[in-house]
Formats: sequence, structure tokens, C-alpha cells
Amino acid sequence: MNILAIDLGSYSVKISEFHLERKALVLDNHAEYVLSESADDSATENDDEKKDANTALNLEMAHEQHQIIKDYIAKNNFDGKIVFQYPQHLTTSRYLSLPVAHRKKAEQMLPFLLEENLPFPINRAHFTSELFIKNKATFAIVNITHMDQFEAWYESMDQKNITPHLLTSELSLMQSLVEQNRIDGPACILDLGHKTSKAYFIYNRNIVSNHVSHIAGHTINEVISQTYKISYEESVIYKHQNCFFLTDTQYEEVEHDQLEFAKMMKQAVEPLILEMKRWMLGYRVQYINPILKVYITGGTTQISNITNFLAAELGLKVEKLKIFNDSDIHQVEIKDKSVSSYFLCQIIGLSTFAKTQAANFLRGQYAKNSAGSFPLYSTAFIFSRVAMVALVLSVALIIERFYLSSTHNTLTEALYVMLKGESLGMPPKEQRNFKREPTQTLNYLIKQNSSAMKAITAIKNSQRFLALADLAFVGQQIGNNPGVVLESYKNNNGATSLKFSSTALADLNKIENSFSAMDLEDFNDSLDKEAKTLNLEYTKE
Repeated sequence: MNILAIDLGSYSVKISEFHLERKALVLDNHAEYVLSESADDSATENDDEKKDANTALNLEMAHEQHQIIKDYIAKNNFDGKIVFQYPQHLTTSRYLSLPVAHRKKAEQMLPFLLEENLPFPINRAHFTSELFIKNKATFAIVNITHMDQFEAWYESMDQKNITPHLLTSELSLMQSLVEQNRIDGPACILDLGHKTSKAYFIYNRNIVSNHVSHIAGHTINEVISQTYKISYEESVIYKHQNCFFLTDTQYEEVEHDQLEFAKMMKQAVEPLILEMKRWMLGYRVQYINPILKVYITGGTTQISNITNFLAAELGLKVEKLKIFNDSDIHQVEIKDKSVSSYFLCQIIGLSTFAKTQAANFLRGQYAKNSAGSFPLYSTAFIFSRVAMVALVLSVALIIERFYLSSTHNTLTEALYVMLKGESLGMPPKEQRNFKREPTQTLNYLIKQNSSAMKAITAIKNSQRFLALADLAFVGQQIGNNPGVVLESYKNNNGATSLKFSSTALADLNKIENSFSAMDLEDFNDSLDKEAKTLNLEYTKE
């Protein structure tokens, strides 16, 4: 899948074309289109409070930016996912803590909380949010713009037929970068752009505040132009080729002209340094911990020695923000000085790997043309993983089938042997039907079992009570005489056969006399004096 990442800047429009390859971002092409001077100048106009929403919006710049995108897509015949940001100067942000840990409930609470903090009615606000559930609470980062401004900007984009899949914000992209690079903080990302410099303060891997300064690359251009009496265009070229910063300790190592230029540069950015110190103080007051590191990025970071200069002025560790990891793939070479200029395009590309998608302004009534509602991955990558999982499942099912089939055959043979046994008495015809119609064999066995159970019940009912009653009668005749042993007892439909033994013949004689005195049918007795046994037979109704 191809990705067209576009940075709509106030100085130029930067475009990077990527595609995904095995969870790596491959850069196929990149280009920069500088905006016309009229559009750039109009962005700085500030006529007073009489300007309406469309004037503040600077539609002239928006039309030019959108036309550049349209021309690029048509020229390169691009087909894929398009992502760019909504202008940050048209948005405001809010950071809210919600006492719920349920996403749906948090989304329902947002409009009511925002209404208390906006300078215009909530029904004229268009916003998008990112929610982070932590410690049974929800932290929300909300990007807000006025509905009138957004509609005018959206209409310009829609007329060019370049509605993107994802229309996000720089704040949301920075948050995505913080999560992917695992920047826990306390830290700050300072984006030194052309018209503005933006500072993003990080705590617990979330951006918790952001600030904007109008001291940026454009300021340096104007200072150079006014100091050396050259045109603005010449000052831009000079800044890109020869501009530098010096720390106080380096002043003694340079010539007088270089010293004067370094002091001029320091004076130009001094307001930004003071603003940074004020913002960091506010951060420390709110979160107790001081900022430990500042990451810098943006086109202005191409100025020589700017990292050392800012580190000395802020008294902190300063380093350039690294967007790409060493494992990322590039098919198109990017010069080191250009990497920082395309940083936002790179963040847009890398955001496709994020677990949660960046905030999207194309929601609600504007979502009809948006197709980018889920993280994008390479179709080939997904297909290969699905095929691998399917293969593993297929092999597992084949092994299971083989095991079950083997077990089934073993059980079938064992049952067949049992059915052929004499104890069941199953006819050969029923035995042959077993493999073809096991259900029929089961029904046959159930019937046979039912018949056997009925027969057993009948036998129990006819013999059990008869035999037990007679045995109780015999016990009464013996009495409590431990010397007499009843060795055998048989009862067949009332005909009883008994065998007694004892160590004393007198006990056997007593039993014999007791039974003979009764009127028992078919009575017969036999006393073996040598063996000391007594056999009795009789019939008792």
C-alpha cells in the first residue's frame, strides 16, 4: 500500500511518498514546493479585528497548497492513502482529565467540559480527540477549530477533489511520535519552523501542553535582510548556506565579523529563549519535575551549531529528534540537512504503524469521503501472516484428523471383537451390519439389554423374598449357638437343602430334633457322626 504524506507548511509544501514493506517504511520519492511570495506574505497580515473568518483563514494560501497537491497526484498518477494536517494556526487544544475509565462515557462528557473553556459556542466547534485510559481515569487531548473556518478550508480542498483519507493535526502526529519513540519525559520537543516555533511538553508519555512562538526561521530571514540591507530572497539563501550560532565560550575563537553575526543571531532568537524558560518554569510548577531534555526538529535546525547554542542558553541537554530508526528502509537518498525539513512527512508515514490512529478531523458530517479509519498495513504483509496462520491451523487439523481416525479404527476393531463374543450371542447378520450401520447394531443391543433386564427383574421378584424368608426360618431354628455352622443353603422354588457342621454332636442332634418335630413335607435328614455334619432336606410352602 502506498502512502502520500504531505506537510502543508507556511513556507512550502513538502511531499513524501512511501510504501510499507514488512513493517518497514520505504521512501520512494520526496519533493518540496515553495509557496508564492504573495501567499506567504498574506499569512503574516494582521489587519486588526475587522478581518472575518475567511480572511484570517488565508484562503489564498490554502488554494495554492491544495492546487500543489492536486497537481502532484495527477502528475505522478498516485493511487494510495493520502494524509496531511489541518493548519495548526486554525486550531486550539485542550488537555482534560476525566474521572472515568470507559471510552464511550469519556466521549460523551467531552462536549460539556469543552463548552466551559471555549470562546465560542460548542455547536460552532469542530473537534477531534485522542483518549488515553490510565489508572481508572481518562486523559484527553482535544484539537478544536471553528466550524466556519473548517468549512471554508474543507470546501477549498473538496473542490480540488483531494479529500485525504486522514486529515489530522500536528499535535496528534507529535503524540503518535512520542508513543512510538517511548519518550516518557519530562522532556520537550521544539519544532523550529518557518513562521512559528512550537514546543510540546511531555509527561508520562503524553503531551500535556503545547505553546507557539512567532520567533522562527522567518524572523531570522528578516533580521539578516534588515541588518545587511539585502532583499528577503537573498537573506533566505544566505541563511540556508552560511548561517550559524555561537555559544558565549566560542566568541573568543572567531573573527570580529563572525562575532557580530553571532551576536545578531542570538539577539534574534532571544525572545524564543525567554519564552522557553517561562514555559519550562510553568511545567515545573505543575508537574514538580523539571524538563531534562529538549529535542529539536524542523527546517531551522539546519543552521550550524544550533544544538550547542540552545543547550548553552537553556542549560539543558539538547539533541536533534531522530525520526527514523536504523532498521528503516530508504530507496531514495535524503541529505542529512533535508531530514529535519521532512520530519512531519516522516512522522505521518510512521504513524501508520501506531497502535492507535492519529486524530481525524474528517468525522461527523465530513466523514463521507474518508476511508482512513483504521491503521494501514501492507496487504502483502497481512496476507502472508494470514496464510501462515492458516497453514498452521491446517496442519493441526490434519494431525488431529489422523489421530482421531487412528483411535476410531482401534475402537471399531475392539468393539467388533466384543460383538463376535459368545456372551452376547449376536447373530452373524447383526455382526456384519455393525461396520455399515452401527446405529442399527446399537438399537439391537438396546433391545437385548432391555429384555435381559426384564428377565432379571422377574427372577429377583419371584425368588428373592421366598429364599430370604426361608433362610430367616432356618436362623430361628439354630438360635444363638456359635458352635453351629451353616455350611450350605439351597432353595429352589421352596425345596430347601441344608448342611450343618459342629464340634459337638449334641448341637447337631438338637437341630435335627427341632426340624423333625415340625410338619415339613418331604423331610429327610442324615447325621454323619464321624464327620459331625448334618444334612437336611424339606419342602416348605
